[in-house]
Amino acid sequence: MKICADEGLTHFQKPWSGRVFTLENPQGDEDTLFLLARGEVHHLAVAADGVPLSLAPCLPCNLGPQHFRWMEASLPTHANRQNIEITLLDPAAALAIDANTGHPVVRVSDGSPPDYLVPSYNDPALPAAKIRKLLPGPLNRLQNPDWQDAWRIALWVHGAWTYRNTHAGEYYCPWRIGEILRWGGLGKGPDGQPVIAMCVHYAVAFQQCCLALGTPARLVPLMQHLNGENGHFVSEIWSRSLKKWVLIDPQAALCYLDKSGVPLNALEVAQAADPRALARSGPAADQLEPLKNDFPHFFACTKNLFRHIGVWRWADFYSHPEHGADGHGTTAYAESAILWLKQDRHPPMFPYALKVSDYLKE
Repeated sequence: MKICADEGLTHFQKPWSGRVFTLENPQGDEDTLFLLARGEVHHLAVAADGVPLSLAPCLPCNLGPQHFRWMEASLPTHANRQNIEITLLDPAAALAIDANTGHPVVRVSDGSPPDYLVPSYNDPALPAAKIRKLLPGPLNRLQNPDWQDAWRIALWVHGAWTYRNTHAGEYYCPWRIGEILRWGGLGKGPDGQPVIAMCVHYAVAFQQCCLALGTPARLVPLMQHLNGENGHFVSEIWSRSLKKWVLIDPQAALCYLDKSGVPLNALEVAQAADPRALARSGPAADQLEPLKNDFPHFFACTKNLFRHIGVWRWADFYSHPEHGADGHGTTAYAESAILWLKQDRHPPMFPYALKVSDYLKE
């Protein structure tokens, strides 16, 4: 896998005035170009060293041309191929742009396996004392909470603001709990525009609460397929008593229990025949019950949603704000910070993966 040398984090609104960019010396007979773009395929013309390429949405795809979605084209065999030229032929067309460099999000896969990385769940700059003050008592006095107390924190985050996605907002909350709570609660960002504070922000706020209280926690994106709207973002915390990761969904106020009442992680949920039958919600960890027919978030526990499981590579959004995302969830998943769990076929436009053995350990 090769990434465009200009690509960093992903943002999807900044205009791009260029046409030509350089790839990292792609070679081989089976290279495939992937790019994130909006519009019909005939709204864009793509060429490699002057050779026109046939562009198509990556399948399966249920996103329309009004959305940014992954597209692909087979690259011709050319030992010295370097330059890719993209021409926008219609005002409806646009390229997904990196916020830091102003260059398009583009990747080339040569069919080789992804690199395996191990995520980090620490942040030396985490303002733990400040975050504790945001929590209501007695939650702010918890020490190294296990999953039962983490459930109490998740319920508090669940009710801290009203969910707003891209259809109801313009300003995207940064990945810091203070801003999320403040702007999510107000319903607007510092520019006065309606705020976007959706599932990813519930997961981030919950994770940072747990980290501030001494419990390892991580961010887990879920997706049926990568060119679709049916994605979700949850959290997992490390249960010291059970010595395993436990999935907690603070946006939907969901967790999952096996027949013995042991909470499950995302991989265990994915392996279940019917995740909805294992889904539980309730006012306390000892009062969890199966979902009732009027439960408003059934989408969050569908089998297909666990088709792809990822772990965000970092948790140090205070030390390194650039490790967050400027717009995750506003378009097709694109961030190379996602380590997709290696189960079967790895999404070819993503350079990194996570081994099951590394996913399971603290």
